Amino acid sequence: MPCTLRLAEELISRASVTPDDAGCLDIIMARLAPLGFACELIESGPDGARVKNLWAKRAATSGSSVARKRLFVFAGHTDVVPTGPLDQWSSAPFVPSHRNGRLYGRGASDMKTSLAAFVVATEEFLAKSPDTALSIGFLLTSDEEGPAVDGTVKVCEALTARGERMDYCVVGEPTSVERTGDMMVLHQGPPWTIYSGAPDSWLHKQVKMAAAEGVHIHSFGIVMPWPKPGDAPDFSATDAVLERVIDADPEALLLPRFGCDPPGWWYAAHPDEALQYDDGSREPVCVASMVWREEMLRNLRALVEHCEARYGEHMLGYHPCAQHTGEWFYPKTWDGLHCGFSPAMQRGFSAWLRKKYATEDALCAAWGDAAVLMATFLLTIFEDLTVAIATGVTLGAFLFLHRMAEAVEVEGGGLLISKDKADAVGDERTHYAAGALGGEVLVYRISGAFFFGATAAVSGVLDRIGAHPKVFVLDFSDVPLVDSTAAKTLERFVHKLDSAGTRVYFSGARPPVRRTLLTAGLRKPLVRYTPTADDAILDAREDGVTASP
Repeated sequence: MPCTLRLAEELISRASVTPDDAGCLDIIMARLAPLGFACELIESGPDGARVKNLWAKRAATSGSSVARKRLFVFAGHTDVVPTGPLDQWSSAPFVPSHRNGRLYGRGASDMKTSLAAFVVATEEFLAKSPDTALSIGFLLTSDEEGPAVDGTVKVCEALTARGERMDYCVVGEPTSVERTGDMMVLHQGPPWTIYSGAPDSWLHKQVKMAAAEGVHIHSFGIVMPWPKPGDAPDFSATDAVLERVIDADPEALLLPRFGCDPPGWWYAAHPDEALQYDDGSREPVCVASMVWREEMLRNLRALVEHCEARYGEHMLGYHPCAQHTGEWFYPKTWDGLHCGFSPAMQRGFSAWLRKKYATEDALCAAWGDAAVLMATFLLTIFEDLTVAIATGVTLGAFLFLHRMAEAVEVEGGGLLISKDKADAVGDERTHYAAGALGGEVLVYRISGAFFFGATAAVSGVLDRIGAHPKVFVLDFSDVPLVDSTAAKTLERFVHKLDSAGTRVYFSGARPPVRRTLLTAGLRKPLVRYTPTADDAILDAREDGVTASP
C-alpha cells in the first residue's frame, strides 16, 4: 500500500485538467519501461487542445503460442475535471492531503489511485512471475473527462488498423453499484459503447427489478452508428442492448439515450466544424455546423428507422445527447471562455440571417440602420465575430447619439404661454392672447435631450433671435437631461441677452437639469428659475419689467 499511495500522491499533484496530461503519462512510462513494456505515445486533436494517449505493451514470454496471443489491458485516464471555485475546497485540489484516514485531492477517486494500483500491481506481479503466458497492456488517455474523441477512440482505431486485439480489459473507474464489476460501461462519450454483460449483469438486473414493481419504461445508453462515407451502419451493438432489455422485461417501453457527437475520424476530415473558443482552442462539436447537422440527422434517421422496424411496439421514444456530458452545453463553461469563433459558427449565423430576413430591406428594417447592420454582418462573415461585435456596438453608439441630437426641437413664440385668467369673477377684461405680448416677451421651448450633439442646432435657433426682448423665457419642461457642453453654450447666450438688458427665465427645469445649469454659472442675477413659463411672465409683470395686459 505505501508504494501505491506514494504513486497516487505523485499523480494527484499534477494538475492534469482535460486535455492536459501535465506529465502523468511520463511518470507512468518511467515505471513501466524497466519492466519490459514498449511505450508508445499517440497524440491526437486540434492545435491548442492536443491529447496524449499511452499504449504500453509487454509481450508474454512463456506459454503456448495461443496463450501468448492473449492480451490483458488496464484502461484508464490521467485527466481530471476542473476544480471549480477553490474557496469551496477544504484543501488545495492538487496537493494530496490526508484526513480521517482518507486521501483527498482532485483525481483521488477518479481515477489516479486506480492508475497507481494498476502500475504497482503490475510491478509486484512481474517481480514474482517475470515469465508470463499473458501479454499485458496499458491504454491510458488524457481525454476522458472532456469530449472523449481524441483519447481511447483514437488508440482503438490505431490498434484495429494494425491488427492488435484486446482479449480482456479492466477499467479502474469507481462505478460499481452493488459489487465490483456490476457496471458494464466502458466509457462515456462518443462512441457510447456499452457491454450488456451476462444475464445477471447490472442492466439486466435493474430492468427485471423495475418490471417486477410494474415499471416498464427503461432509459439506457445505446450506440448511434456513424459510418464512414460508403459504409453501411452497423447496428449489432445497438441490437444487443435493446434485446437484452426486452429479454429482461417483455413489456418494456424503451427510451434509449445515444450520443450525437461524431467519431474521431470525422473531426480529422472536418476540422472547421469543431467548436472554437476565444483563446483559439477547439472542442467538438459546433452545433451550428450544417455539415454536422446533415450527417447527424441522416444517422439519427437511420437509427430510428431501424429501431421502429425491428422493435416498433417497444419503442417509446429517443433521447439524443451531445456536447458536454451529453447535456447540450458546450465544454469549458466553467473556465470563463467564450465559444462561437469557429468558421462553422460564422457560417451558421450567416445562414440564420438569410433564413430569418429574406431581403436586405427586411434585415435593415428589423435592425434599425443599414450601415451598422451591414458592417456588422460583413465583418462577421469575412473578418471575425469579435471584431464585428465591437464595430457594431461602436457604430450603434454613434448612431444613437446622432438620432438623439436630431430629436431635439426648439419652438418659439407667445403661443407657448397659457392664456391669462381674469383677476376676479365677473371681470369684464378678456384673457390676453399671444399677440398681446407684443415684442416685450419671447418664450422658447426645448424638447429632447440637450447634450453636446444638439448644441449646434439649438444655438443656431437662438442666435437667429432678432431684437432683444425685455423678457426671455426658456422652457425646459420637456428636457430630460442637459450636459456641461450644452450648459456652457446657454451661458454664452444668456450673457449676450443680459448685456442687452434682457431678463432671462428658465422654467420647468427638473432637479438634475437645474443642477447642471447652476454648476455652469446660470444662476441669479443672470437667470431666474420658475416652475412654469406662466410664472415667469407673472414675475416679470409684478416687477414692472413688462406692462400688464
